[in-house]
Amino acid sequence: MSKYILVFCLTFLTVSTNWGQNTNPELGVKIEKVYTLALQNVQQGLQEANSLLAEIDDYESYYDKAVIYTVVANITMWNGKYDQGIALIQKAIDLIEGKEHDMLYSQAQQILAYAYIAMYRYGDAFKLYSNMIVDDKFGSNENRAFFRKTSKFDFGVLNSLIGRKKEALALYLEAEKYQIDSKMVSAYWEQKAQLYIANSFYFFNKKDSANYYYNRYKNLEKEQGETLAIPYVHWYEGNKAYYDADYETAIKKYNQYEKSLTDKFNKTDDEIQIRKARAFYSIGQLDSALVNLEMVKDSNYLKKQAYLNPEFFKIQHDIYSDKKDEKLADEYLMKYIAAQERFGQFKMNTLGSLYELKENETKVEQEIVKSNLKFYNNYLWIALGALFIIFISVFGIKQRKDAKKFKELMARNSTNLETIAPKSVEIDETPTLNDEKVETLIHQINQLREQDFFLKQKTTLHNTAKKLKTNTSYLSTIINNNLGTTFSAFVNDIRIDYIVNELKTNKQLRSYSVKAIAEEIGYKSADSFSKYFKQNTGLSPSSYIKKLNKEKLNEISML
Repeated sequence: MSKYILVFCLTFLTVSTNWGQNTNPELGVKIEKVYTLALQNVQQGLQEANSLLAEIDDYESYYDKAVIYTVVANITMWNGKYDQGIALIQKAIDLIEGKEHDMLYSQAQQILAYAYIAMYRYGDAFKLYSNMIVDDKFGSNENRAFFRKTSKFDFGVLNSLIGRKKEALALYLEAEKYQIDSKMVSAYWEQKAQLYIANSFYFFNKKDSANYYYNRYKNLEKEQGETLAIPYVHWYEGNKAYYDADYETAIKKYNQYEKSLTDKFNKTDDEIQIRKARAFYSIGQLDSALVNLEMVKDSNYLKKQAYLNPEFFKIQHDIYSDKKDEKLADEYLMKYIAAQERFGQFKMNTLGSLYELKENETKVEQEIVKSNLKFYNNYLWIALGALFIIFISVFGIKQRKDAKKFKELMARNSTNLETIAPKSVEIDETPTLNDEKVETLIHQINQLREQDFFLKQKTTLHNTAKKLKTNTSYLSTIINNNLGTTFSAFVNDIRIDYIVNELKTNKQLRSYSVKAIAEEIGYKSADSFSKYFKQNTGLSPSSYIKKLNKEKLNEISML
């Protein structure tokens, strides 16, 4: 993961001296020298940056000081000193926050987000990106397009890192829509972006689209020349071979990628080590697979393991199972199950949904329009009229969307457990389980569902396993591997499915408060219930009840 800071902070190389009209010209020359040296040798760049930092008191302008802190923080992070870099970038943000220096502020925020990711503080990085995109305080139109493009693309990379591949591709393509001056981003960043999009399409087996973006990379390379994006060509070719199950070619390409990455950046890539280990395992080279997995356990292992791809533990389970080492195999199976649960909970609880993010973006866009009205007094009524039309349009669109969602809910019936199709999961290989035992346990789970067992507040994985006379690990494995979901998500789906249908027929229940309804189906708080209800249905509980009551009144009036 430490590669990420280098992969994306190079976005700023072509804009590093474009700090705005407030920048001291002499400082601009020194900054250009810092970045030029850093491209040739990151340690020499850091020495030059520290020399610049030592001169900071010679500059009277708080803006120039903020620029110095930003530049030095950036180069410091290139050298892997993230704690020090975060402290410096925070000084820059403190100096300029709220002072209308949007471009520098946005650069500082993005660099801080990169540092969070490199430090495995994914939750902080996600919140920072969300705020940047939603607040949209990116200065002029040209700068706004630049930062919208780069922020959304980088946000896509973060989504990909925690397994949200579809959301990542959607963000990549949304970022591609912004047309900006090619001088605003480095050739390196532009070329690498095409490779990332090509890789995402290939992951989803959209090979024509993947080839289209790969050809765009090749055309850019012809126009701009080779850049530091070269290692990611090997990365992309290795991933293609891996997705096509050509594991020997994948290993060869990954070796080329790792050599290039080490030579140019002195970094490694955890995800590729894990993927390479699976490739070695698939061709029967178990010891080589273990060697690659050991490379993930560096000095940052304690920080990173909370977000490690569950595949890291799954491969080790498979290896030790093949080696007939049952003790280690069982140990890694437990770690794999725990990682799946943790990974799923992180994605669901910490990150929320892109739907909510988009909804917030729309609100902010409306606020921006409203705030600009005070500068156009001569056109006040025209602007108000336009806003009214926009409001009516947005309201109408929302009403139609809500009506469609409500119609779908009205047609929705309680689902029987045995008819649930397993959800798609990214890990193909699963522990071997006795089919007869699995069938029996699923039948027992179905019986518990029919008895409304999952609507009780004390329904936990432990209590459910105890009720079924099994252990939590086995039960979790069954739910993960046979239903393609986590235990908590499984229970939430049952509860929401139950209440959606119960509210249709139970008039008294519709008169309850949201908190009371939540408690009725096992939730301890109204907030948790509302979050899962909207996530599942697209409507809030109160909106759904309101529409139900209106529907019932219409039915009565028609009698």
